[in-house]
Amino acid sequence: MSFFIVIGVIAFNKETVSAASDATTGLTYTVTGGAATVTGFTAPSGFSGALVIPATLGGATVTKISSFALQNKTNLTSITIPSSVWTDLDEYLFDGCTALAAINVDNANAFYKSTDGVLYSKDGTQLICCPVGKTGTFTVPSSVTDIWGYAFEKCQALTSITIPNSVTIISYDTFYSCTNLTSVTIPNSVTRIDTEAFSECSSLSSITIPASVTSIEEYAFEYCESLTSAYFYGNAPAMGSNVFRGCASDFTVRYLKDKTGYTNPWYGYTALPFYTASVSYRTHVQDVGWQGYVKNGEMSGTSAQSKRLEAINIKLDLQGITGGIEYRTHVQDIGWQDWVADDALSGTSAQSKRLEAIEIRLTGEAATLYDVYYRVHAQNVGWMGWAKNGESSGTAGYSYRLEAIEVKLVAKGGAAPGDTTWSFIDKYEPVDAVLYKTHVQDVGWQGYVANGATSGTSGESKRLEGIQIKLNNIAGGIEYRTHVQDYGWMDWASNDAMSGTSGQSKRLEAIQIRLTGVAADTYDIYYCVHAQNTGWLDWAKNGQSAGTAGFGYRLEAIQIVLVAKGGPAPGMTERAFVQG
Repeated sequence: MSFFIVIGVIAFNKETVSAASDATTGLTYTVTGGAATVTGFTAPSGFSGALVIPATLGGATVTKISSFALQNKTNLTSITIPSSVWTDLDEYLFDGCTALAAINVDNANAFYKSTDGVLYSKDGTQLICCPVGKTGTFTVPSSVTDIWGYAFEKCQALTSITIPNSVTIISYDTFYSCTNLTSVTIPNSVTRIDTEAFSECSSLSSITIPASVTSIEEYAFEYCESLTSAYFYGNAPAMGSNVFRGCASDFTVRYLKDKTGYTNPWYGYTALPFYTASVSYRTHVQDVGWQGYVKNGEMSGTSAQSKRLEAINIKLDLQGITGGIEYRTHVQDIGWQDWVADDALSGTSAQSKRLEAIEIRLTGEAATLYDVYYRVHAQNVGWMGWAKNGESSGTAGYSYRLEAIEVKLVAKGGAAPGDTTWSFIDKYEPVDAVLYKTHVQDVGWQGYVANGATSGTSGESKRLEGIQIKLNNIAGGIEYRTHVQDYGWMDWASNDAMSGTSGQSKRLEAIQIRLTGVAADTYDIYYCVHAQNTGWLDWAKNGQSAGTAGFGYRLEAIQIVLVAKGGPAPGMTERAFVQG
């Protein structure tokens, strides 16, 4: 091979290469065979930060940008690639461009495109480069099958990355030194994580490795200084050296309990098993049909629509453990049905029969590791207490429909999600209860309700005029007095005597209730009222005042509940009584 140099001109095998610069853009370039290659850039005077590479330089079509042409240009904020560039762009092209926020491409380019400032192949299957100025969260489009190495290198303003399940390999150095990255979603399609893929992601505290991953190359998570745990959902993958070197001092590998190939230690790291479980359920609702599945304590059913539940499905999502869930329902005109399990239907279909109660229990390993809690919203009662592990929840003998349900898993022996008193009422079995009824304007005496149910009216602007309260199946007594229009506080009444007035059309404005004897030693009595112009006030207890004074506001409804002595209040307690 022979070559010779002429000023500004180089000849290789009779092909002439000329070098030149463009004063307007600050670009330097070479021309070979009529095609221009950008070789460098020096910002011209007054440069704004936005570099637009022209389609021609020195009369030659720009077809290529060399690997080092734009590296370490810290004054670049955006760049536009012309339609004429067609040769491969190098993965190092924008290395060190610390202010670059957008890589744009002329729409007519047949090989590359830009979306929101990120550079892709024209067909969208390759993500080539994300500018380091990109901020916040980023979701890789589902069209992408290949993310280039270094594509997100030093994107230090990114906090969250979601990778689609079209990607199978996370290439070398893809997320190198994304120092503010706190969340990464790796899909269950990725089989390999390459060398230094997440190295020096110093804010990453936890990473989930899906079951699809079979290989993690050396240094993949090196110097992720905040990384305390890596959760492996599959059998042990092949591991390169120093995959987690320089991570947090308490870094631990966690693996699903039923997976194989792990030891403790594993490749020098502490390795401990884990498992997960969640419960999902759906209900068939009168006039609605099947609702979608909800999970882990969310409500299924309806609120304030007086619609019955007619059937239910319940299922578990278990990882790392085995087991199942069984349940049965108490159905109108049928009674308790047989137990069903694992997403089978309990209740009836096309029979318009209400569910009245339910029992739920876990089986297998799930039952040794978790308690299942559940509570129902019953007609005329409202939300009842939490039942667990096969206990009955709802009512029997009252023909009350279930209207909603919540189901939740709790680690074995853990605290209940809420109050567990009064989760089931059986009309034919004695139960500790407080019963009460009110005399309502234009209505008269309503029937007795119990244990937190509402007595009175809602949205009708009707005053309470009298009340009677009694205990059931409890030793001891109950006393109460009311603050009455034009009279003030009345004398204490007790054990189902009336407090208030009869035939005088005088409103109740406030109330005090207290237990006596053994009942006072066993329970706290809580009560809250719905008052004119204020709505539901907070809960009072044990003789405190509930309602208003000095405003002339009527009481419209009341709820009363017994709570085991010293137990948690049924709700807020800060504003039970308002004094004018």
